[in-house]
Amino acid sequence: MDTKIASVKYTDEGVRILAKKTKPSGERTELKHFSPDEPAPDFVDIFRKLRTAVRKLLDLPAPWGGDTLVVRKVTFTETQGGSKAAIITAMAEVDCSTSPFNFSTPICAYEAGEDSEEGSNAPILPKEIRRLLDKLEVAAEAYLDGERAQGDFFRGSASPDPDEEEDDTEGKDDDEGEGDEETEAELPPPPAARGKKRTPEKVS
Repeated sequence: MDTKIASVKYTDEGVRILAKKTKPSGERTELKHFSPDEPAPDFVDIFRKLRTAVRKLLDLPAPWGGDTLVVRKVTFTETQGGSKAAIITAMAEVDCSTSPFNFSTPICAYEAGEDSEEGSNAPILPKEIRRLLDKLEVAAEAYLDGERAQGDFFRGSASPDPDEEEDDTEGKDDDEGEGDEETEAELPPPPAARGKKRTPEKVS
């Protein structure tokens, strides 16, 4: 069964992962997973490094590269031409409001596709971000397999995501879910002893 990571969201509440599976018959399913357990250091480090990478990609003010900007979600998708692409969702504190500013990058391709309708003008992800996103896919799969900040808490995947609603402002693919059957993971829930909760980190 072919499994692909569709999105990874990391917040103070925990980790939410959407995985898409394709059976040999061609039948597709979507599995939503959630766990409050703190992920492994490598997982956390990827989201930390994406802060600076996103600021450079969007040419944001330098101060936004610190604690004021937090990457919350990465959505893996495709361009209209079928090239692999990604959308990164983040938030930043702004002086003009008590609420954070939430935003997403455009759909950016990993590389220019010859059949892409956007042609050579399609936004392309820098190598730095592509490497981080490749690592994130691997880290997300490891998280589903039980890898946590304090080692493997259990064998198998995380619990099904109790939050069935996806935020439309966070880079949702227009074709997401089309022709797919949404199911829950047929796996045991994590043990009562949870890993430590995420604590905000200061980034200089």
